[in-house]
Amino acid sequence: FVLETEPAIAEAIPEVFQVLEVLCTSIFSLEYSTRLAVCDQGGISARQFIFAPMNVLDLLAILPFYVELLLRRAGSQDTPVLRAFRAVRLIRVVRVLKLGRYASGIRLTAQALAASSQALSVLVFLLSMGTVLFSSVLFYAEKLSCPDSDDMTQGDLYAYAQECADSYNRGVSPRFGLCCTEFDAPNDFPSITAATWWTMVTMTSVGYGEVHPRTVLGKCVGSLVMLTGMVVIALPVAIVGQNFQELYESHTMDMARAAANSRTHAPGRTWALVPGSDILRKLGQLRPTDPDVKDALASFLSALPEVWEQREQLMRERRYGFQKQNDFTQRFSNLLETMEVAR
Repeated sequence: FVLETEPAIAEAIPEVFQVLEVLCTSIFSLEYSTRLAVCDQGGISARQFIFAPMNVLDLLAILPFYVELLLRRAGSQDTPVLRAFRAVRLIRVVRVLKLGRYASGIRLTAQALAASSQALSVLVFLLSMGTVLFSSVLFYAEKLSCPDSDDMTQGDLYAYAQECADSYNRGVSPRFGLCCTEFDAPNDFPSITAATWWTMVTMTSVGYGEVHPRTVLGKCVGSLVMLTGMVVIALPVAIVGQNFQELYESHTMDMARAAANSRTHAPGRTWALVPGSDILRKLGQLRPTDPDVKDALASFLSALPEVWEQREQLMRERRYGFQKQNDFTQRFSNLLETMEVAR
């Protein structure tokens, strides 16, 4: 899909891309049909499966291929409808998002963004307000340096146009000032709407650079926009980063607990979080009538998994310490033997 947009590659091996498209579409169609056929085994109906968001995208990714095939069979070669269906096929790129179910990092990122929805909405609101405000200020700040075309003669207008057309002057006429349009608006920012692009890339610290303020007053406005953008973006992004860190630490802890709950095997040793006797089972079967005893027993049983988890960790650390000590002793003995042989 990506390589076929390169003219040199697409013209060299066009048949390969056609075969790959048919093969991939067939595989995706088979996958979609199989999941649809067994969806009831997962507890959902065929209607719920079809209208699930990701499944709708899957269907839209493969359906244009068959519609385009039918239209070609009907005699349509390059109609607007056919071109529209080719554009719809871009949706198959969204299938990459399905990899998120296999990558914990993508899931954590999505969860962090969802948890930071309020901070992100504040960020979008502040950026929108700042874009409108600073675009207006910049437009009028630059417009102040535009010469009044009504007070200029035809000769002056011709000379002004020639100086503005010269790239050496960089958008500023040496005799008349800033180069502007026939409506006395700056060439770089002919309207407030046109200035929004510059304001957006400046506030987000991108700085694309194809347009920029050319007057002193405009540069002062640009400096203010840069400082405001850093402050506006820094605060919400810090919240997103904090939420991601908390989710990552929670995910790491869950993975550690899941590993600790399984039996741990080591060479010559087997450690388990569950004691060898049936004392925990017997304690769980007790039904005390005294409320205080009942609460104390429940609290005790709830704390036992953490106790056994700490026990398993201590045993791991002790085993690791013994192993390092044995390695050091063995290496030191080898060193002494080497020194004796050298002597």
